[in-house]
Amino acid sequence: MWCPKRCDLLSFETRRNVKKPAVTPVGTFGYVVALSMLYVIVIQPPNIVDKLPSSIPMEFYWIIIMLFGVLGVKMSTATFELHVCPTCKGVLLDSNAIEQKFLDKTRIGIIKLLNESTEQSELQCSSCTDYMHVIKITYDDHTERVHNTSHSRGHRNILLDIVLEEVADVVEKGLFGYSKMKIEGCKKCSSFWFDKGEMSVISRPESQLVDEPSSSEDSGK
Repeated sequence: MWCPKRCDLLSFETRRNVKKPAVTPVGTFGYVVALSMLYVIVIQPPNIVDKLPSSIPMEFYWIIIMLFGVLGVKMSTATFELHVCPTCKGVLLDSNAIEQKFLDKTRIGIIKLLNESTEQSELQCSSCTDYMHVIKITYDDHTERVHNTSHSRGHRNILLDIVLEEVADVVEKGLFGYSKMKIEGCKKCSSFWFDKGEMSVISRPESQLVDEPSSSEDSGK
């Protein structure tokens, strides 16, 4: 498949979403081995312990438990398939990849914006060749930073902390506003195109999609 921008052929990749747990054969194997070894070390059943080589120190078994435990945790996460353009570094995700990559709230928000979009893009979908639609995303990625700043002030007057936090939030949104970006989505096959860096930005937990006030609401204020 060609990149929607027609700059290069898309390359296929499989990635892992460490924030989304999933049951996988390798992950299950790691957990089973780790728990089995832990059972042997803690319970020490005679019919098994007596068969273990006495020359091997106990620390070795604890290392095995930790290694397979880490394997179980790391591999018990969701995987998703995507297509990347080697030239512009853009990313194409289909509907299944969107479900595995993004948190449910973000995924539902993006699909809702696609269904509501009436602006046709000049880009053609790599999967079905239909013209894609422009999705205007407004998101707030300052929430986590403001939260951390309020806690870093330490234990001071509670009322003062509340006032300072509210002022910081108003000033931040008043001066800088919410962050915005445009992505493309295909209404026919539900594929989405992200330019370089866009996918990683809105997939962060602190990047919350928000509803942008309409012009009528602004004029009434």
